Amino acid sequence: MPDRYDYWRRALKLGNNRRLTRDQVREFKLTTEPQLGFFRKREKTGTDQPVAIWLAGDGFQAMVGRQPVDAHMIWSWCSDWPISEDLYRSFLAGETSWPDDPIQKRDPEQEAADSAAVEKIDAELNARDDANPREHIGANNPPADPVEAARVDFQTLQDVSRKIRKTAIEDQNTADRAAVAAKDMSAILSRMTVSFKAEKQPWLDGARATDEKYRWREDIEAEVKKLKAHLNDWLDKLAAAEAERVRLAQEAADKAQREADEAAAAAAAKLDQMDVFDQTPEQQAEAQAADDAAAEAQKRAADAQRQATPQKVSSGRTGAKVSQTTSYYGEIVDYDKFVMAVKGAPAVRELMSTLVDRFARDKNAEMPAGSKRHERKTAR
Repeated sequence: MPDRYDYWRRALKLGNNRRLTRDQVREFKLTTEPQLGFFRKREKTGTDQPVAIWLAGDGFQAMVGRQPVDAHMIWSWCSDWPISEDLYRSFLAGETSWPDDPIQKRDPEQEAADSAAVEKIDAELNARDDANPREHIGANNPPADPVEAARVDFQTLQDVSRKIRKTAIEDQNTADRAAVAAKDMSAILSRMTVSFKAEKQPWLDGARATDEKYRWREDIEAEVKKLKAHLNDWLDKLAAAEAERVRLAQEAADKAQREADEAAAAAAAKLDQMDVFDQTPEQQAEAQAADDAAAEAQKRAADAQRQATPQKVSSGRTGAKVSQTTSYYGEIVDYDKFVMAVKGAPAVRELMSTLVDRFARDKNAEMPAGSKRHERKTAR
């Protein structure tokens, strides 16, 4: 059975816990395939991190510090720096610093957490009777799904971030931990963004193919708009004819209403001329006739008014008609007055804030009157 730790053993013997040179690495003809063992990952800020890579089930597993990570993602960052298992465990437990680092005072809480993590790993190792226990170092059963594993990584780092953010940073060690945590979270974000895009891409491609398949629908919409626009002149003529009809009908309705008012007034006058308690049959018949004439005149006036109601003009048949609709749009006729009138509106203030930010970002641009450029520094 091949020794899966062959590269680590030979490279450790060559480097003796020191980082290999490029020429030394070339001798081993490494590939992107991770090799099992213990390694050191260089950090640009903060303390370097110990790395363990082992086999679990059918695939590689890895831990950077106490965080499960993707072995393929971390391999290129640590492959040139093999370290002994004793150094790996001692550093993780907080019992030692890196040999080439100045002695640093470690956070007692961090040391306790690291020790607990090592004890947990040892307990899991001792519970197994495998022929090669190193193949299970760090076997805390991280999720098989790399996305879920990354989410677990982030949640752990988020807890660290929240703990740091509870108080102001007042020492370099805490600042280093914050920077490393931020960098690690950014690395997770970068990996997950790549994974997200890769997983989403087939759906996007399918959506684009569907869009292209039905792209000719836009031709239908465009042709309908053109044909309806072509109808506008005819509908304008119908609307003008309808407006003239309404005008004439309204004149007739007004005339009919005047006649009804006159008939009602005549009936009332005739009634006033009679003796209410001493009316002849002829007088009663005349009064009734006057009332009937007034009612008939009022009915004609109401009918005439209904005829004067505007009707919506359209073309086509039932279920397939085209008619005109009314929309409204604004026009600024006096810009200065308009600006003064709307300057206090929330939407205008929001727009102005956007514009002043745009001016401020261009360092060579002169700020408009009434505004000022401020400088703001942020961590990145």
